Amino acid sequence: MTAVMLRGFCRIWRRASAADDDPMERTLSLTCPQCGEEFASALQMDPATFAKIRVENNIERCPNCGYSKRYQKTDYFFT
Repeated sequence: MTAVMLRGFCRIWRRASAADDDPMERTLSLTCPQCGEEFASALQMDPATFAKIRVENNIERCPNCGYSKRYQKTDYFFT
């Protein structure tokens, strides 16, 4: 948020986040089935590209607990 003082009045507005403006700023994420924590995928791309590709049995490792698992396309989500 930003506040600006104009002639005795304070105006506050929310600055748009990068994710609001640029789809590349969205993070492709997964949830670890072992520890339950969300983590950023090693694959990073915009949602339009992700919709066009096929992801099958992609192995990713959780940085929180070290658990490795094969993930399918339906396991991925953008945050």
